[in-house]
Amino acid sequence: MAAFSYIAQELCSFWDNYGWHCPAILLLSWTGYFLLILAYRLTFHPLAKFPGPKIAAATHAYEFWFDVVRWGRYTHEIRRMHERYGECVLVDLLYESIRMSFIAAILNSLILFMHLDTAKLISPVILFLPSLQGVGTVDHDQHRLRRGAINNFFSRSQIYRLESLINENAQRLCDRLLDLRDQKPIRVVDPYSCFSSDVITEYCFGESFEYLSQPTWEPNYRTALNILFGYIHIFRHFPFLGYLIEIIPLARSIVSRISRNAGLVMKDLKPVIVAQCVSPRQVIIPEKIRRTESISTTINGTSQTTILSSLMASNLPPSEKTIERLSAEANVLLIGGTQSTSVTLELATYHLLANPLIAERLRSELSAAVPDPKRLPAWKDLEKLPYFTAVILETLRLVYGAPGRLPRIATDQDLFYSGTWVSPRSHDKVKVSHVIPKGHAIGMSAFIIHMDETIFPNAATFKPERWLDEMGKVNRGLERYLLSFSRGSRNCIGMQLAYCELYVCIAALQLRVLPKMRLYETNDLDVQYDHDELVGKPRSDSQGVRVLIV
Repeated sequence: MAAFSYIAQELCSFWDNYGWHCPAILLLSWTGYFLLILAYRLTFHPLAKFPGPKIAAATHAYEFWFDVVRWGRYTHEIRRMHERYGECVLVDLLYESIRMSFIAAILNSLILFMHLDTAKLISPVILFLPSLQGVGTVDHDQHRLRRGAINNFFSRSQIYRLESLINENAQRLCDRLLDLRDQKPIRVVDPYSCFSSDVITEYCFGESFEYLSQPTWEPNYRTALNILFGYIHIFRHFPFLGYLIEIIPLARSIVSRISRNAGLVMKDLKPVIVAQCVSPRQVIIPEKIRRTESISTTINGTSQTTILSSLMASNLPPSEKTIERLSAEANVLLIGGTQSTSVTLELATYHLLANPLIAERLRSELSAAVPDPKRLPAWKDLEKLPYFTAVILETLRLVYGAPGRLPRIATDQDLFYSGTWVSPRSHDKVKVSHVIPKGHAIGMSAFIIHMDETIFPNAATFKPERWLDEMGKVNRGLERYLLSFSRGSRNCIGMQLAYCELYVCIAALQLRVLPKMRLYETNDLDVQYDHDELVGKPRSDSQGVRVLIV
């Protein structure tokens, strides 16, 4: 006690004599520390030698400006950086961006990609709500454990068995759309979202959300996702808010005020959507998980286990089978199974309606292969139609998937880049080489690669013919630059499901519904990528692709 008394007396004495200096001392100390950090980042940091704006290397302010102030437009700025600085650009304190052939070479090298992992700290995906962190598992072994438990459900052979469910829902979608003839315009993404949500929820839980059975297209799961994605840049730069929003109702109100009018939308949402959007682990999804242990789904007349029931019966450790953990997994599956497919169908609809010659060529190819549009051929047979495949690949190229920078880390070895770059000022070819130290992340952007004119001439134009060779067959070599589903062990697990949905649904729509569809007050700006909120978004005042059915 005497020692504590002595220390307290000394502190009081110091404060009496120098207390008024303390704020100045703290300010000077912080300033000195900050300057030292800046000096280190600009000179001695392992990534300091990479080209790029110095402010991006020194602070997060540059990224914050384009992410939050300009709202989701850092990918556009990174593209401009590449045009100015070359193939390898430092875009953040933590990682650099790579474009064009180098990243394609990395993603297509099986040996090298085994050593690439995902970076949790910088991923815009998992700096989100805690309930969505299943998508951002960092540890390689844990990711392999979690993914291995559901891999078989998304294998090509398993999707073949799911095809009848997809076909049934596609026909229901067409029937519902044809019932809307001579009525008011609709946003096509809403019915497409209902279709994709019903498929993935039936597969996950053994019972769908039955959105296609509703008298209207809303509520649907995409409505919730749009609200959720509207927070992403706020949560990316202020990640603690992602945890507060799930546990403190007041935090939702605060974040709503600062996140692009999200509060105005949220107050109008039905309780079921709020439950799915803000507290998915507390209401709907957990309840379905509790019921799904004994539920199976019937496919082709055969009873099969669902994804969630299989996880609950698996040999995963108990920590991987809690309601909280399974809810996070279900959220990820629902997001991936709903958002990407519905947006891709929306874009395909627009380009087929806006380009009659393309639509007619596709319709001719499909009509020759499909005698009865209500009885579609098997998915594997639809894939054999070259122009149909070209239309789907071109649609995926312009959808971009997640257009922002998706990071990877080489954990075991340095990465080497050597190539040439054409300077925009002198137009001379410049030889460049870089060594990316192991442990540092590289980012890739599907948008930047898909809009690379050296790979895809007239990249902004919807041109399915670019995917066909001189013999009229699909040019598979070009597919290595298609990053809509990413690549490697961290690619989109639902890729085969998405492809099956696209082939089946577009075939049904093109033969049954699209001939009766007309665009309504919609143009290219309504489908062009303007900014990202995890997924690519058009301009903020766009109402999406709207159509009339006549």
